[in-house]
Amino acid sequence: MNGAQSAPPASHEVAPADELIGMADPEFRTVPVNGMRKGIRLEKIFWDALTDIGNRLGMRRTTLVRTVLEQPGRDDGNAASLLRCYVAQSLSTDAARLRGLTTPEHTIRLLQQAPVPSFAINRQKKLLQVNPEFIQFLRLVSGSMTAHISAETAQIAMDTPVEQLFEQIKQPHDSVQSTMTIRIDARQRRVTTKIVAVPPWPPTTLVGYIIT
Repeated sequence: MNGAQSAPPASHEVAPADELIGMADPEFRTVPVNGMRKGIRLEKIFWDALTDIGNRLGMRRTTLVRTVLEQPGRDDGNAASLLRCYVAQSLSTDAARLRGLTTPEHTIRLLQQAPVPSFAINRQKKLLQVNPEFIQFLRLVSGSMTAHISAETAQIAMDTPVEQLFEQIKQPHDSVQSTMTIRIDARQRRVTTKIVAVPPWPPTTLVGYIIT
């Protein structure tokens, strides 16, 4: 286990004033629009954002700007305002998509794609989710590979208290090991698990993998 200090919370500090001023500096560019050269003045941060969006879409910035400004039915008014709105809308759409990909539920599903028995548990010691390999392992413990078994069928006892496992994981990339006992009726199996924490930080959920 890594003995580093706990990860600091995500920073939401405002950028320094000199950095903000630099991003707000207006820059003049000319771009081809409808067969003519059009002059546009935009803050540096918007030109940079248009470059990033264009790179992600596989096109040059000038091509992206022309595509936005040549849309049918657009207002021939302020091109700079239209480009600012386009950048804001693109970033908002990306942020919404990323939020869906960074939920604990999504992360748990990804972590449980590993081809080994896996389970997710929260600080209240509630078993949140298991993968198909875990159900197969429970059948092995029960002595019947065809038995109808769910996660609720098993009694699971961690040798290390769950809250202590949370305390031992100091960084998002840390992992710890713990033995546990899985009991189904009169049959039981002791196993070793590798435990990792599920983002965001501080974590509220652990995912464990049965490794032996």
